[in-house]
Amino acid sequence: MLNVKGAALWQRWGVSLVVLLLGALLSVLATRAMLQTNQEQLKSRLQLLGGERMALIATQVRALATEMRGLQRFFSFSDEVSRREFAGFNHHALEHIVGIAWAPRVGHIQRDSHEQTQRDEGLRGYQILDLNQDNQWSPAAPRDEYFPLTYISSLNYDNAAMGFNMASHPVLYALLKRARDSGEPALSNLLSLVGLDKQAQAQLLVSPVYFGGKVPENLQARRQQLRGFLIMTVSLQSVLRRLLNDETFNGLTVGVKDAQQANAPLLASYPQPLPKALSELGQVHSMVPLADRQLDVSIEALPSFVATYQDARVVWVPWLGALLTLMTTLLVWVLSNQRFTAMSLVRSRTQELELRSAQVAGLEARWRAALDSAGDGIWEWDLSAHVLSFCDRYLGRLGYTASEFGTREEDWLMRVHEDDRERCQACVRQHVRGETNTLMMEYRLQNHAGEYLWVMDRGQVISRNEQGRALRMIGTQTEIDGLKSIQRRAEDSQRYLQSVLDAATEVAIMATDIHGRFTLFNAGAERLFGYQANDVVNRETPLLLHDPLQIKAMSEDLQARGLGHYEGFAALVAQVRLGEVEARDWRMRHKNGQWRDISLRITAIRNHQGGLTGFLGIAVDVTERREVQRQLKAHDERLRKLASQVPGALFQYRMDLEGSVEFVFISDGAYKLLDLDPAHGPLEAASLFTRIHRDDKVRVQASIRQTYEQRASAWHDEFRILTHAGEVLWVRGEARTESRRDGSFIWYGYLTDVSVQKKLEAELRQLTITDPLTKAFNRRFFDEQGRLEIHRAERYRTPLSLLMWDIDHFKAINDRYGHEWGDRVLQQFVEQFSARLRQSDYLCRLGGEEFAVLLPQTDLSAARQLADDLLALCEEARLPRVGKVTASFAVVAWQSGESLAQVFNRADALLYQAKAEGRACVRG
Repeated sequence: MLNVKGAALWQRWGVSLVVLLLGALLSVLATRAMLQTNQEQLKSRLQLLGGERMALIATQVRALATEMRGLQRFFSFSDEVSRREFAGFNHHALEHIVGIAWAPRVGHIQRDSHEQTQRDEGLRGYQILDLNQDNQWSPAAPRDEYFPLTYISSLNYDNAAMGFNMASHPVLYALLKRARDSGEPALSNLLSLVGLDKQAQAQLLVSPVYFGGKVPENLQARRQQLRGFLIMTVSLQSVLRRLLNDETFNGLTVGVKDAQQANAPLLASYPQPLPKALSELGQVHSMVPLADRQLDVSIEALPSFVATYQDARVVWVPWLGALLTLMTTLLVWVLSNQRFTAMSLVRSRTQELELRSAQVAGLEARWRAALDSAGDGIWEWDLSAHVLSFCDRYLGRLGYTASEFGTREEDWLMRVHEDDRERCQACVRQHVRGETNTLMMEYRLQNHAGEYLWVMDRGQVISRNEQGRALRMIGTQTEIDGLKSIQRRAEDSQRYLQSVLDAATEVAIMATDIHGRFTLFNAGAERLFGYQANDVVNRETPLLLHDPLQIKAMSEDLQARGLGHYEGFAALVAQVRLGEVEARDWRMRHKNGQWRDISLRITAIRNHQGGLTGFLGIAVDVTERREVQRQLKAHDERLRKLASQVPGALFQYRMDLEGSVEFVFISDGAYKLLDLDPAHGPLEAASLFTRIHRDDKVRVQASIRQTYEQRASAWHDEFRILTHAGEVLWVRGEARTESRRDGSFIWYGYLTDVSVQKKLEAELRQLTITDPLTKAFNRRFFDEQGRLEIHRAERYRTPLSLLMWDIDHFKAINDRYGHEWGDRVLQQFVEQFSARLRQSDYLCRLGGEEFAVLLPQTDLSAARQLADDLLALCEEARLPRVGKVTASFAVVAWQSGESLAQVFNRADALLYQAKAEGRACVRG
């Protein structure tokens, strides 16, 4: 008893509990996978935005070095630089740096003349000063050499620093000597400088200037030929604040420190104060050289970065999973309970049928006894074994014993009169095939004495297999010697038929006369409609059970079809009278007033002459089946509505062992994605693949095939599709997979539109590699593409050349005509030179008026010829207002094993040579 109760509880609750646990597990797995995917996307986003920010910082730092080199060349190529020239040259640079100063080398003997010269130029009271320990100015103490600040250009200029002797400060003097002895620019630590806010700190970038314009080769010569120092005040903190004060960079931090000092403090950071970053997303790290130092720049993410770029699906996927799990569990619970109820009903009906079968068996036994007592012979035919058996009375009437008569069909048939054999065989065949309800035939049968007796056999197939083939047949034989015996056998047959009708409790069988009065109302009909047969037979018509509105609607339909005007019962059987079978679903009423959905089939009852004598109706209750169909339809509608709220399209894609594919399910979002009308019809897998861009189709199909062959647990890809309107969209597809026992493979996933994201990525890429003024490629692109071309040349052993050019006297153009015309000169040069280049060449602006062209598949002679052509173009061209503008060129060919920096340095040296040797020429 306990086992039975346990099985019942499991049927009601077990499957639902398993579905609930599986749904919870799948929801947890989906959430975990989404979190991992989101983490990877955040890391990628950090690398992308951090890389852009790093490129900006590196570009600005290189610009500082470039500015210093330009100023150094300006002093190197000029014998004397006046205060006005110094201020004019540095005016545009003050937008990026704190200040620029010139500190000439003044010997002890030259001190007085130097001070007088500066006072004559308008610096009243000028003298070389020292800053003592109390931060008080005093005339400089005698020493062998002085380095006073003579020229100062600064937006926050402070006259108090004019004349300050850099050699009087130990830290600054050590910085000067380091730059002097190395011949290269030197960068200081963070210092609190005179003339700045006391809370602000900056660094000094010091570059030595030598007589003769070149750096002497040995240390002694560098110390003797020193002319002075150019000093640039650099605030990396200001650089970061200016570059990175942009809302698009919110959520990231930047730190800069000296890589050559252990545990060095930050030289600059953004934002300030520096908040704590998220270490789990990693960082973007780069070493940026500045003078004789390596700046360690690192970029990390803040919690606000995660809040900005986190995938919104991370929040709602767990809730959606929980909702779907609960809904599925509820549906399974409802279906399980319905199945349990149905199985209980089946068991109950089975017990009833078994009871009915036992009753039928008892009736059959009594029937045999009654026939024996009435004097009729009984025969039984086992059609599967081809065996006939006869009762003793049957054989005794004919004068045979069982062994004399035989048990085969041939034994019986040979004793039938030859004139009756064909007719008897036809009657038997018709009944076995089911063409007649009962077998009834009159024929002559030969007895043992050789005489023929008229007998009447009545029989019926009582057992058929599932295909309808007759298995067992039983019948009686009666001597036709009077009406009384015939009537008795007819009554026996009627009782047998009634018992069969009474046993059919699951089907309602009803019959009426031609006027509609019930003549038959079996037990199934009583059970279905609640009326007793005595209450309706010969009293009521089927209109008692039917919905009057449906009968009226049928009458109107018959009239509309031109079949005539019928009312009431006549409309119900109108088509049956015309020789058709009326079969349809009706809304019929139980005795208690409850309406049920009934499937009713009506046929005509005709006599042996074909005349209509009544109508037979067979009815089956389909109410529960309709309710199940309604619930399934409602479930499908809920699923469709849920899928319509998900961005993009949800799909279930199947591939079998033969390679055929289909979409088991695809949401309405697919129609929106492809710009199709849902009236277009269901989407087939083949039609969807035709929408994939031809450049992506082979790759996408290969990735799907690879997922199937490797039985991978997940699939993802990005590809382009063509909408119905011809628009190209970028789509991202992701799916989880499942292998089935039949060898098929299922993808459960989604498709979503990522066109906007792809467009933004392309625009960002273009902005990071293009110079905004000239539209030429920038220095960042030059570095990346240069390394790529060197790698390609090394791999395929092809020539590669570099052409560099610098506009001559560009500073003079800016000073005379203004920066607007200077910009137009740059743009005009780029436009004219670009027209002479191939599509495979790359024109890049390195900074200021300096440009470079990467020439793949070009040797030195071809590069030299191109440079000559461009020089000739400069000689011929005349620019508006400015007139003739020339440029100096340098060409070098890449040599195996060289890096981009080495090739660039060789070209840069040749360009300086061209400048020194008169400009407007080609070197290399």
